[in-house]
Amino acid sequence: MKNKFKILSLLAVIGLVSACEKYELPEIGNPSPGEADFTKVIAVGNSVGAGFMNGALYVAGQNSSYPNLITTQMAVVGGGSFNQPSLAEAAVNGCFNPTGGCTLGRLYLKLVNGSPAPTPKTPGNVESLAPFGGDKASLNNFSVPGLTIQTA
Repeated sequence: MKNKFKILSLLAVIGLVSACEKYELPEIGNPSPGEADFTKVIAVGNSVGAGFMNGALYVAGQNSSYPNLITTQMAVVGGGSFNQPSLAEAAVNGCFNPTGGCTLGRLYLKLVNGSPAPTPKTPGNVESLAPFGGDKASLNNFSVPGLTIQTA
């Protein structure tokens, strides 16, 4: 019985290996916008669009927000600039729970009694969490953490 299994396994491996062919990768052309105009983009959304990650709103999360990533790709084909209300670079650990009054810090997983649990990480510079002071007229990202749509 063991020999039959070994022989069948060997035949299966030989069959799979002999069925392989060399795959030619398709040639990738230059990106083009086609008929689309990406010069002006506006993003409206909730936490994910604002860059809310690890239970907090902070600089690295905002830089990894999907509107920022998409407009970076659009810039390759002639897209315009994308201005989002980012926290100051000194706000490394940002704002935990901005909808409930902005508790300072962000969450990360830490082993507590042998199992991972979300644990707040305290912020670096508290003054860096000041309101956005940039050009509000040229903003493109209007995503708000905790935004929901309700019907009457």
